[in-house]
Amino acid sequence: MTAEEFARRLHEATVRALACARELVVNEVPDEHRFDIVIKPHGPWEEGAPVDPPLMELWRRSRRGGVRELTASEVVAGLWHQGRVPEWIDIALSAIELPHDDRWRVVSFVELRCSRSVVGDEQLWYAADGLPPFHVLGPELPPGWCLRHTDAAGRFDAGGRRFLLRGRRER
Repeated sequence: MTAEEFARRLHEATVRALACARELVVNEVPDEHRFDIVIKPHGPWEEGAPVDPPLMELWRRSRRGGVRELTASEVVAGLWHQGRVPEWIDIALSAIELPHDDRWRVVSFVELRCSRSVVGDEQLWYAADGLPPFHVLGPELPPGWCLRHTDAAGRFDAGGRRFLLRGRRER
């Protein structure tokens, strides 16, 4: 896969993730966005699996608190390695940053949860979704959520999630 194709798929998956979030939450989900990357095992069976060398620095940073507030070009630079990309990438809205004054805009944060392995096109997961390696997910439900916490359309208020609506952070 070329870097340009990976960037195109990232863009399309982001558009889909934001659209999915808009259907699920009552809050405004802005188009302007930044990315957070988390390198992690897919399940407990991968806990001890090694991290491929191209992802090692991102994995170390992810374990120390994350790789946050990246642009799309920074994501491509970090995850695309000579035609190889993470085997799978789950993508979902993870936060909405609220402005504290007129200088700051509302921004969506999209989390990319990535496998520890980089592979070629033939080994990518989620081909059936049409954008391998991306798999679009909705935002996580707030703690303590139940059906009575939804509006008439079944959408939930993300405002109760301390990590979904977050104030401006220093880098």
